[in-house]
Amino acid sequence: MTTPRRRSSGRGGPRLAPEAPTIIETPLDENALNAPVTWRELPHAVKRQRAIAGLENQRAMAVLRPRMEQHLRAYTMVLDALDEAHGRIADETDLDLEADSRQAAVWMVAGACIGSARAALAPLGAGFGAEAVTQERAAHEATRLLGALADEGEAELLRRWLDDGDRTWVRPYVTRDADERQRTRLREAMTAAKDEALAAGNAERVAAIDVSLQVASSWNDAALSTGTRQVYDVMSRVGHSRRSGISHAVSAELRQMATGPHPDPRIRAEYVDHGGLIVEEIAIAVGDALDRFHKHDWYTQEVWPLILAMTALRDAAPLI
Repeated sequence: MTTPRRRSSGRGGPRLAPEAPTIIETPLDENALNAPVTWRELPHAVKRQRAIAGLENQRAMAVLRPRMEQHLRAYTMVLDALDEAHGRIADETDLDLEADSRQAAVWMVAGACIGSARAALAPLGAGFGAEAVTQERAAHEATRLLGALADEGEAELLRRWLDDGDRTWVRPYVTRDADERQRTRLREAMTAAKDEALAAGNAERVAAIDVSLQVASSWNDAALSTGTRQVYDVMSRVGHSRRSGISHAVSAELRQMATGPHPDPRIRAEYVDHGGLIVEEIAIAVGDALDRFHKHDWYTQEVWPLILAMTALRDAAPLI
């Protein structure tokens, strides 16, 4: 049984499979699309392979179960911290939670991000794999929406989300466009700041801005953009029940399909690892959004250490 894997591109990020070949339309042979099926006893060779696979799974589980549980506990700790900070805003401020305001919108969508992530961790903890991806996709799209709603330069998008019209609601491609506009504005602002620093003869300021511009330019680096696309690609394939999104559950050799918790702990571990990427994305997006309500250094003191701990855990107790 297989699952989409993150493969090293040699450039610091994962890479996608090659582009799909051009489809050439040919007349269909209806007979070729139908297979004759007859009943028979399960071959002894398959029974033997199932027994061998069972023993291999037991050995792998002995190693991977403690690691998966450790990762899932870490993910839950991150979400608990975000949840506590999110709840304090409702408990300790006078924010009108139903107002047509940017602050109310950010608070609501931040909570949706946390909820979707928790819903994804539940099946992962129960041993499921791809079944968690639907909620992961919802969480991923919510983080993109959250960033757009928090952006002071996207007033029209905010109004559309608040209005929630049947034909004008904010679709995922709208938030992706808003994200790119935000990056463009930031690059333009940094360039203008560099020009001012040059005019003032402030070499130290110019050097600092140059470093920031280099970081900003990395947003367009193929490795990073490909990594983002692959995370979404995995979620899209599973969410749309594509052949490649279902095949993870099928073993032709064992003549079995996982319709409950996945029997292969290595497959489970890959999906737990993928869930960690989503939790990390949520920590960054929700942390940044809630930082607007809390004290100035809240994100640095409370959220960033949790993200660093997740990275350290990934290195110390790898799942894939």
